[in-house]
Amino acid sequence: MSSIPANLPLRNDLIGEEPYGAPQLDVPVCLNVNENPYASDPAVCD
Repeated sequence: MSSIPANLPLRNDLIGEEPYGAPQLDVPVCLNVNENPYASDPAVCD
């Protein structure tokens, strides 16, 4: 892991925690962690 600069604003309860990434699964179709296979609900888009 890269080191985190000490001057970043960080909540006290997060100090000392290690960041983590999304698991990489061996599956037929891979989506990014923020991708969704379904279209947005039209009511949300209005």
